[in-house]
Amino acid sequence: MDNLIEIENINQFDEIICNLKEKMVIYFNAPWCKLCHFRVTPKIKELQKKYKNIKFYTANIDNIAINKLKEKYHIKYIPTLILFYLDKMDILRGITIVSNNPMDIENLLINAIINTNKKIDILKVNYNLNNK
Repeated sequence: MDNLIEIENINQFDEIICNLKEKMVIYFNAPWCKLCHFRVTPKIKELQKKYKNIKFYTANIDNIAINKLKEKYHIKYIPTLILFYLDKMDILRGITIVSNNPMDIENLLINAIINTNKKIDILKVNYNLNNK
């Protein structure tokens, strides 16, 4: 699958979460973000092909219909990725990754996947968003 599934509204997100059986990543971006379009999106599509056991979704932060989602998960920078998973007690957890470096994104995602076996609520990894 070359195309990421776009989350277009909060109801769609809720339905996806209610049916979550495997790990999923939501990639928050915007059409005007050149960094997202030229550097990060190709990396996300590559990861989607590489990690077939993880569902990848995209969410346009300019879409008014997902404002509640943006607020709930404190999306302040783009690109931002959130890895969602169910822990051993079936409690929804999320790990947030904020980076503009495609190579860092893969390494951080791998680290986040490893950490899903540990007891953590939210791990925020922030990088200088001005670096290219």
